[in-house]
Amino acid sequence: MDNLLFVVVVFTLLKLSAVQAILDESEFTPKLLEQVKALHDTCASQSGADDGLIGKIKKGDFVDDPKIKSYMKCGLTELGVMDDKGEISVDMVPELIPAKYVSESVANTKTCTGKTKDIANLEDRVFAFFKCYHDLNPEIFIFF
Repeated sequence: MDNLLFVVVVFTLLKLSAVQAILDESEFTPKLLEQVKALHDTCASQSGADDGLIGKIKKGDFVDDPKIKSYMKCGLTELGVMDDKGEISVDMVPELIPAKYVSESVANTKTCTGKTKDIANLEDRVFAFFKCYHDLNPEIFIFF
């Protein structure tokens, strides 16, 4: 489950407008920025999550809402980095995130993976993972 690092990166970048974080969009690769534009539209449509709820996540207000959970899960499956069983591939992470955040992201991922691994429902697990990751260091958490 260490592969959840990619999950964090992708979902912290899912919506390109109204960024609420310390990191600048220019720090991320064009490849990732291109992917998140399409993912946001697809996943917002499929999940029914509205931008108001997404905005709350950006600010660290993790509203326990089924549509937000579905939105988060959608992005992972649409990218093809998470299968239906919740197995995640992290092979692309070095290409997608700034090098200066990799070490802390890996550490946070390990911590949060351990804390959420026993949550049976995949959407609940992904949501709890993101909340845990945010709570460890809101300064490196971005949600688009």
